[in-house]
Amino acid sequence: MNEMDIEVKTPRLSKYQTKRSNHPVNNIEEYYRVSIFIPLLDNILEDLRSRFIRKQNKMLLDLCLLIPRYITVISNEDFKKITEAATELFLFNEENSIDQMQLQTEPEIWKTKWQRIKSDGHDVCQDALPSIKNCNNIIYPTVHKLLSIIACLPISVASAERSFSTLRRLKTWLRSKMGQDRLTGLALLNIHHTITISIDDVINRFANKKNRNIDFVL
Repeated sequence: MNEMDIEVKTPRLSKYQTKRSNHPVNNIEEYYRVSIFIPLLDNILEDLRSRFIRKQNKMLLDLCLLIPRYITVISNEDFKKITEAATELFLFNEENSIDQMQLQTEPEIWKTKWQRIKSDGHDVCQDALPSIKNCNNIIYPTVHKLLSIIACLPISVASAERSFSTLRRLKTWLRSKMGQDRLTGLALLNIHHTITISIDDVINRFANKKNRNIDFVL
């Protein structure tokens, strides 16, 4: 603070102060440590606990054991965590819910399938999305639902932040009358710019939307 020509002072203390920190301290450093540094540190630690060490987060990590790369090597104790996590997190005996009876048997059949595939020398799925493609929702309806939940879990908030940044660039004052469909389309094109789009498919889809008086050709 000396370089900026600012003198660090302790705010005036009052016996009946209620609107700000009023700690009885002996020096300036101790005052700011008690009133700012320690509360800030407590807040950061609490945020980390709530985000990463919650019981629900641990259960969701246990569900990831259904991915073939893990389920082929897990122990019986880890195998029980899958059932316990699904039982704790989801509802049963309701429409579109997970069947509790099937939950007891399907993961075992799912594990046996991938152990057989691995023993035959074939590669096993490493992630949730390939696992869903190789999971028949008729034979393994419960496992398919759990894998779909795993695939929807965000690894980070980067995608959401990217969408906000994109909308800030697209929805300007000059485009205030832009329709929702056009805005959504432009945002998706910008956010998922790495996806290759077939121009022929776009032309065919546009041409087939309604009957035209003349052929739509380039």
